[in-house]
Amino acid sequence: MSTDDNSIVDGAIVTIKAPDRRVLRFNLQVTETHTLPQGPVVMIHHDRAYPDGQECGRLEVWIEAQTPGDFPAKPELGSRRKVKVFGTGQLIPAGARHMGSCLDGRLIWHLYDITNAIEEDKR
Repeated sequence: MSTDDNSIVDGAIVTIKAPDRRVLRFNLQVTETHTLPQGPVVMIHHDRAYPDGQECGRLEVWIEAQTPGDFPAKPELGSRRKVKVFGTGQLIPAGARHMGSCLDGRLIWHLYDITNAIEEDKR
């Protein structure tokens, strides 16, 4: 449910509808670059379709995102960010920002926002 705020514009009271916020889930393959909506990362977990302790190379990421009022919830088409999953010991580009990590069997994956990262060949 959205909250509304009343403002006075040119002497008239105008109701401004606040954007709806929802936590949305995204599935990520660890070897690929992905695009996700802006918003705080709520949780990162290995893909729950696989048993605990079994490496699957897939992550689930929950993000609080602004959405239109209708279901099914879809993120707004506004600002998005490019993200990539790195394994422990892999080179992380300069300017990448850590968003969270999770255990996948014996491996630990690290999710980074690479929107403002400097590409390796440009360093």
